[in-house]
Amino acid sequence: MKNKLCSVYIHQGEPNTIQASLEAWLPPAGSGFTYKKELISQSGSLTTTSYTLFQSGNFLEQWVLTINSAKPSKLVAIMSYQGA
Repeated sequence: MKNKLCSVYIHQGEPNTIQASLEAWLPPAGSGFTYKKELISQSGSLTTTSYTLFQSGNFLEQWVLTINSAKPSKLVAIMSYQGA
């Protein structure tokens, strides 16, 4: 996998629970890792948030979460990962 990109499509669940679950994996303070959370876009029922992770100040990986809050929906979220 040369570009180290992976996406997961989520078809069930509550948007807030999915986002909270992803954020539970973020590194705690004092772990040697830091992250930057950034709202990328918000349009209608779609919200995209980026989480860029760093180790000792160097880029490690990026997580991107797009949540669809429309009800009903066959696609609730897309989680993507890109590594260094």
